[in-house]
Amino acid sequence: SILASGSKDNTVMIWDTKNGSRIRTLSDHSGSIEALAFSPDGSILASGSTDKTVMIWGTKNGNRIRTLGCSFQFLPTHFAGLFSSVHSDAVNALAFSPDGSILASGSIDKTVIIWDASECSKPPVVPTIPEFFAVLNKEKIRFLEITKCFFSSDCT
Repeated sequence: SILASGSKDNTVMIWDTKNGSRIRTLSDHSGSIEALAFSPDGSILASGSTDKTVMIWGTKNGNRIRTLGCSFQFLPTHFAGLFSSVHSDAVNALAFSPDGSILASGSIDKTVIIWDASECSKPPVVPTIPEFFAVLNKEKIRFLEITKCFFSSDCT
């Protein structure tokens, strides 16, 4: 089995847990690594970073499959937040659904984005979580930064 670790030096390291050796280093992020999640079958690793992106990696070869979101680092935070499929601040929470079909990413920007993990794209009909709760409650809600994301084991 393998272990993934994220670091402030912007890298993800993949380790062999049987002998403790480093298998590879993944270094495409431009900010520190704040969250990691393996897909249920272990074939995919997602990494979240202060660069405001989620990167999807193949665990067998270490290749980056896709980058979800865009950092928009050249835009002020309030403009980046206008794009519904990007985080405007660090991604610090990741979770795959038990069947591996959904990836949730949570951010300091107070949003959770639900991604279609099979295609690594955001379904356009699913709002970010704060928008969803605001629609349900129809009240002004104060959201704090997202620190964890989890799915129930039965996907309900």
